[in-house]
Amino acid sequence: MQKQLLSDEQVLKFIVDGYLVVQPKYQNENINEKVLERYTKLKGNPGNNILPLIPELGEVFDTPEVSGALESLLGPDYQMWVHRYVHASGWTNQHWHKDCQQIPKTNPYICKHHLRDILAFYYPQDTTIELGPTEIRPSTQYSIADWDKHNEKELKLTCPKGTVVLLHNFLVHRGTRNSTLFKTRYACKFSFLRIRDPGDEGGPSWNFKSCPEFPSNDTLAPIYKSIWEWMTNSKLNLNDDLDVTLCKNQLKDNKEKNRLIAAYQLGRQGEFEFLMRSFLNEPNQERAREIAYGLTACVNQIDAVKLLNITLKGATENFVVGSIGFIFSELTIKCDDVIKESIDILINKVNNLQNDEMKYFARTHCCDAIATLCTVKNLEMDYTIVSKFFYDSIQENDVSLRSLSKLGPRVQLSDMSTFEDILYKSGDRYRIGYAIQTLKRINNPQSCNILIRYLEKTRWDYCTTVENPY
Repeated sequence: MQKQLLSDEQVLKFIVDGYLVVQPKYQNENINEKVLERYTKLKGNPGNNILPLIPELGEVFDTPEVSGALESLLGPDYQMWVHRYVHASGWTNQHWHKDCQQIPKTNPYICKHHLRDILAFYYPQDTTIELGPTEIRPSTQYSIADWDKHNEKELKLTCPKGTVVLLHNFLVHRGTRNSTLFKTRYACKFSFLRIRDPGDEGGPSWNFKSCPEFPSNDTLAPIYKSIWEWMTNSKLNLNDDLDVTLCKNQLKDNKEKNRLIAAYQLGRQGEFEFLMRSFLNEPNQERAREIAYGLTACVNQIDAVKLLNITLKGATENFVVGSIGFIFSELTIKCDDVIKESIDILINKVNNLQNDEMKYFARTHCCDAIATLCTVKNLEMDYTIVSKFFYDSIQENDVSLRSLSKLGPRVQLSDMSTFEDILYKSGDRYRIGYAIQTLKRINNPQSCNILIRYLEKTRWDYCTTVENPY
């Protein structure tokens, strides 16, 4: 069946609110009951193996409504990630949290505002207030420092059985208390990743017709517009009445929200030289981080890329190097030879990072930047050096595997034996997941041979059970 892509209004709603409720139409009318029946027979929580144990879950995410929504938000090559879990409501409320901020070694965290990761919650039963629904704080996906203060809008996601709720990976949420004695609320959590940037895809991936009306009374509108520009590879009209001087002063404001809005407004206005000076002169890392977001909003400005190159060459601190890598990874850039210079500078920086607590931060964002720049549409280059640069470190760094996956068919490698070591010897589900995804994306005879042989040996036969071993 044909996927049901989202409308312009639905995509904008997700950008603004950070969530979307999807009501799939199932061909198998008993699918929800079947999922519940299978799950309640399991011993313990199978985690990532929930999908091969309950293959009906795959049908949920293959429905035209869910697959169409995911393609609309993440692009046609989106990937189901190897992080799956079934959450059962407990006797107390969970603490408010963002899934992205559970990883300590990424601090100081710069969360990606662009749509790169989505959480999908599937509810196989009717979910009432009494059962303890998932609760969210809409529009909190763009805040890092102050998100725990956004308590003016809280929404409990009550829903009929079969519902799928898509959440921005950085949206604040929690599970709430189950007040019943004998019933359990299950939420099957799946993760999905964007593989290619919108500019590499050639256009919007939803049922795009025109730009809808942005919320006129929402102060975060500059962020929404910047993300819309990234997803459509376009440039919206600027606000001619913008007080640029006021925005520059607001970069020093005490509230994170005001600083962030000012940075985005200045970035969209083309004030990249001022923003770069402000970033380099800002001693506070939180405030410098918000200025970096503003620099990502400089759409299709090659002069901004040239300035980033100059700044990166002279940078010595890992925080500065990593932040510039982050800016590069989020920019919307048209093809230009200066991009090749950016790639060379970034590779050199990664090879010469200081060995301190910020090294992981710098390496992660710089590698993301290299992979992003290498996939700029119409860029012509020899990918041999970049492929080897990432391949030589895939044993130690997940980000190198992820970057090779982004390069996909551009990868040029004569030897792929390290992938086999990761698949059979690493014992790391996420590293194995990245390796499988990367081999699939490379899609040449060598990568397909490694992948198929591995899957043949490790395939889970859901038909075989203790009761039915033959």
